[in-house]
Amino acid sequence: MERWHWYGHSAIVYNLGMGGVGKKGRQGRGLIRDSHGRWVKDYMKYIGATTSINAEFWALINGLRLSSKMGITHFAVELDAKVIVDLVLSRKTPNNSYTSLLNDCKYLLNQFQRTKIRHVYREAN
Repeated sequence: MERWHWYGHSAIVYNLGMGGVGKKGRQGRGLIRDSHGRWVKDYMKYIGATTSINAEFWALINGLRLSSKMGITHFAVELDAKVIVDLVLSRKTPNNSYTSLLNDCKYLLNQFQRTKIRHVYREAN
């Protein structure tokens, strides 16, 4: 089982996950914690009818926008969707239906002073 990972005094840790599928479609959820694991803010937004990979991208985009509005400049993103982590960290841009979402994520991440993104298992997220 994975334990809490401490990133330093000024870090905000951002946990994302795609929620279930309901009457309104898929939902993206996020949780922002401080460097000691304490809750700062959470959110949930209905994404609608889409694929799970698109829903994960939208959860990340919405979280990055929220972080920017909150004035957060340094943070770590923890995702249980390894495919999203791999795509965001890759220097290659695939030509897929989600390419524009991937590019939006990369653009938003570059607007912050310092970020770290890593995969965590669902149990730790």
